[in-house]
Amino acid sequence: MPFTRVVRTTARAPRPPCPPPCLRMYAIRALAIRAPAAARTVRGHRLPSRVAAADRVPFFSRATSTDSAGISSQTPLPAPLLPPVAEALAAAARLEGVGWVFPPPAGRSSGVVVLFYPAALVDVESYSVLAMHLAQLGHAVVLLSTTEFAIQDPKGALARAAAEAARAKLGLPLPKIILAGNSMGALAAMQALQASQFGADEALPMSEIHGLGLLASRASPVNEGGMDLSTCGVRATLVTATEDRALDSKKLQENLHLLPKNLTHVSIVGGNHAGFGYYDVEARLAIVLSKFPTYKLEDGVATVGKDVQARLAAYALAELASRP
Repeated sequence: MPFTRVVRTTARAPRPPCPPPCLRMYAIRALAIRAPAAARTVRGHRLPSRVAAADRVPFFSRATSTDSAGISSQTPLPAPLLPPVAEALAAAARLEGVGWVFPPPAGRSSGVVVLFYPAALVDVESYSVLAMHLAQLGHAVVLLSTTEFAIQDPKGALARAAAEAARAKLGLPLPKIILAGNSMGALAAMQALQASQFGADEALPMSEIHGLGLLASRASPVNEGGMDLSTCGVRATLVTATEDRALDSKKLQENLHLLPKNLTHVSIVGGNHAGFGYYDVEARLAIVLSKFPTYKLEDGVATVGKDVQARLAAYALAELASRP
């Protein structure tokens, strides 16, 4: 079985609430892959063969612009947001200059704030459904917005500004921070963690960082512009999907040793690379091809809906937040 390098903590805080019955079999199958010794199996269940039609609805219109460096960037047009994105955003509040904050229900705050970096050329609002599910489990979420081709945080300044804004908005004296992101956004989360590890002046103190959450991402060797986080000492969760064809699983396996040692891997059965966010895949690809004509984006066909994948990703991050 691939991805056998899994480290689990022996002491454990209470688990997040159990998923609804319609999601339970997916959660069991996904989490069983990270602990093969537990020999947990699910019998008599099959994954759905179709993806809901709502998952194929374009949620955003996009326009492109070019910055001083000649890189095409996206700007969301003021088009109306359609459910379920609009419904999820109704539970959020704007953080000026930062993005969106999703507070947990009153009286249910865990004291954890998840700072989430979006994938390249993806509107951050596309992750509002995932953020809503995670907030309902008691963990505040801040979606970091950007107009750049891909969000970056090499000095950790974005993370620190977002944490301070969330602290003031939510009234948390000293929240525990989880740095998380999807695809290239996960690389920005790793950049922010490394900046804190090296004690950068603009970064968060390591004492405030509770964990690292990576969705559909991999580590890269230092000689390829990557980073080595194996000695940083934080908890980490890597979430992948079985139908993801954009993620190079061979390189992921080769560079797994560069991720934090206290790592849990969760594989979502039936999910794909685009399934973590509610965005128009074809429109995103058109923007990328306008700048990189030879770019090839390969992805598998998801056999679970986006809401299922978003919920399971939220449960994986909630498990990370609950670790002592």
